[in-house]
Parts: sequence; C-alpha cells; structure tokens
Amino acid sequence: MLADWIAVERNIYITHDLEAYPLLIKTDSELGSNHKTKVLFFTENLIAAGGVSIEFSTNPKFFLHSCKSSTVFPTSLPEATTKEWKITLIKRAPENLIRVLIHCNDKEVLSYDMSSSCTTSGWTTWKNDIEKINFKNEDTASDFYAFLKVEPLSPVIHCTKHDIIKITDWETVERGVRVNFNLENIPLEIKTDSLVGSGDVVGLYFFKDQNTPSGAIVLDFRSPPLFNLNGCTSRRRQFQAALPSESFKVWKITLSRDSGIRDVMIHCNDVEVVKLSLSNEVCGENAWSTQ
Repeated sequence: MLADWIAVERNIYITHDLEAYPLLIKTDSELGSNHKTKVLFFTENLIAAGGVSIEFSTNPKFFLHSCKSSTVFPTSLPEATTKEWKITLIKRAPENLIRVLIHCNDKEVLSYDMSSSCTTSGWTTWKNDIEKINFKNEDTASDFYAFLKVEPLSPVIHCTKHDIIKITDWETVERGVRVNFNLENIPLEIKTDSLVGSGDVVGLYFFKDQNTPSGAIVLDFRSPPLFNLNGCTSRRRQFQAALPSESFKVWKITLSRDSGIRDVMIHCNDVEVVKLSLSNEVCGENAWSTQ
C-alpha cells in the first residue's frame, strides 16, 4: 500500500527503514537535462550507510554511493517524462548478500549485487542498518517521495526453504519450523529475490499431523525454472506460463479441495503460472491435505 506523496525537502534527515519498506521517488526531469536524484542513507546515529543517485543524462546512469561508480543503466528506461522510481534494498546476512533493486514505472531497470564491486570499506558502509534518508542539496530531480507500506494479511505458515513470508507483516523465515495451518482456508504467500539460473530452491513441506507427510511444493530457480508438487507430480516440470522478469517475486499458493479433487494454483507477481486439478488416484488420499 502506498503512503501519501510528500514534497521533497533537501538536506533534512527523514526517519525511514529502507530494509523494511521500499522508497518511492517521483520525478519529471527529461533525459538529457542532466538533473540528478541524490538520496543518501544513514544509521540512527547518522553514520553513512550508502546511497543512490540517478543521473538524467542522455544515457541515464545510476550511482551506488561507496560501492558502484556512475554507470549506464543496463536496460532502457520507460519513455514517460513523469517517472515513479522504487528503490528496494535486500540484505541476507547468512549469505552475505546485499542487493539493490530499482524499478522505474514498474519496470525493473537494475538488480545489483553489491558483492561484485564493493571495496571492504564500501561493504562495511552498506552493511550498516539504515534508519534515515536525506535528499541532498545537489538533488535537482526529486519532486516527491513516499514509502510502500505492508498491508496486513491473514496468518500464513512458516516454510522450510525460502526467503520471507507474510503473517501480519513480512517476517524472515525460520527453516524447519512447523506451524498449524490449513492451506485450504488461507492462501500462502512467499517472497523471494532469487534469480532464474541461480539454482536456488524453495522447498515447502506439508503434514497432516506431526508424523504424516502430506506432500510438498518445490520451486526450482534453474534455467528454465521448474516446479514440482511432491506427492502428486512425479518430476519437476516447466511452469505453464512465463515467470515475470523481476527478480523480486511474490508467490501465492492456493489450494481448494472438492470430492477428492485438489485444485492447485500458483501465482507469481499476480501472474497465474500453474493451475492443476489433481485427483486421489494421482495424488493419494493424504497428499495435499493440509488440515
């Protein structure tokens, strides 16, 4: 959910947790104007924690402060003069990962792994917890800013192998934890930032009770990406529709059951990529019964 747009004031510290909520910036600068967006990040104690600049040159560029020098975007920007930028920061300490995502008018124009270019000092800077942002005086392009808020959803289950799940807010996953949950009543949402071709895997296992397995779902980020419904389908297979191109994905798994038929749907960023009807003869009585 989008918060209200706020007019940008330069050189003031604005409280904001970028790791929890993406930052949105609205601009109307034309390419070739050489205007610039410059927003720096800080800890609660005003220690530097990185920053992002966008240069409106003929060949527009991005600059990740303390890590990546001014570089042409790897893909073309949308043509509209009015642009809404979304800056998302992903940190995963166990994997020593820091990634910056930039969207422009809903198009992903940058997905940058900081480990590929940061010096030791730059990496240390970006590892700091971001609690404040500051639009600098050199910023001539930023007109308004806003924050994406997370809307509460119905409770969902913890999973065994993925990044983040939604309960009332997005929470970091605890692997190997079982939670009472009925997938037939409430769809499950999973948030990932794995790239297709990375070989990362989501593995979510269901149980009818503490001792009775009831199937599983696997999302395989190889190229091409594959899925499997363990207990119903015998092998991993390609998705029925192309996955959205964004690296940042929200998956929704929906299960309904009627007279022994399970209807399983998987959506990725609101695109239906799997829809299967599975019978007892195919799945067995217990498979994909998650009560």
